[in-house]
Amino acid sequence: MNRQIHNRIVQAVVMAGIVTVVCCQQTLAADSTVTENVSNRSVQVAEPFTIEWSVTTAEGAKVTFPATGKKLGEFDVLAITDLFDIPSDNGTETRSWTRRMTLETIHTGELNIPELEIQVSDSNGSHVVQSKPITINVASVLEDRSDPTQFRDIQSVVDVALPVTHSSSWVFWTMGGISGLALLAIAGLLLTRRVTYLTPELWAMEQLDELEKLIQAGTTTSELAALEVSRIAQKFLQFQLGLPESEETTQELLHEVKLSECVSDEVIERLNTLFMLTEQAKFAGLKLNPADYQSVVRDTRKLIQRISVETKTVATIA
Repeated sequence: MNRQIHNRIVQAVVMAGIVTVVCCQQTLAADSTVTENVSNRSVQVAEPFTIEWSVTTAEGAKVTFPATGKKLGEFDVLAITDLFDIPSDNGTETRSWTRRMTLETIHTGELNIPELEIQVSDSNGSHVVQSKPITINVASVLEDRSDPTQFRDIQSVVDVALPVTHSSSWVFWTMGGISGLALLAIAGLLLTRRVTYLTPELWAMEQLDELEKLIQAGTTTSELAALEVSRIAQKFLQFQLGLPESEETTQELLHEVKLSECVSDEVIERLNTLFMLTEQAKFAGLKLNPADYQSVVRDTRKLIQRISVETKTVATIA
């Protein structure tokens, strides 16, 4: 009988120990929470944004975030900042462990930032807390445009040849002279009107209109449309800022634009984004639908108008 009582007491002690361990683990898990904070849930292609994972634990615990490479799901990791073991502001004996990432992507649509498995350890053991996946809506900044294989370039002024008269009569010489002066006056008027009309901004708008018609008709490819958007933007910058026409790369051209100090840093950044997107479509196989290109054309128009206002140029295209 005494042995049975002794065995029952031992079993009860063991069970109490197990329950205590489980309760401690549950308490540790309950004391460790993870929250997510995103700077922007709707971004554009190649637009950086930040996300923070903050783990709140009891004082003395250690938090280990998983190793992260250059990619997180479909997002590129631009920077990582850790703020570890920071006392909480609420006056309790808790600590916060925060990992902040700056991300961007060239993909579009509703993309997920995957959950993180974060390990929390203290004197009682360790456990894993898991963050929630986060959906980011990535919109394209590209726009529709007409077929770059059929664009209409600006033609130079055509000299009008004066009619030559072979009559020795002074009447015909006089009429010929008057006709020649009239033709010269008309040509001068047309030239003046043309120079006044075809500013770099208007030239670029005409080019974008032509490209947009071809995109709407479905007679161009993504690569050709991207090539033409880039060409129009580069030519406009050369005309507007008086830069020499050359076969510079887009980055070399942006360097020249920056040196001119005619436009703001924000405009230069938007130009860089535009050129980067068109180069990805041309060389990296980035597939864009007609709606994407229509968005690019609209953004390109706004950018050209912004540059025209900032530079306040009086240059024209002959």
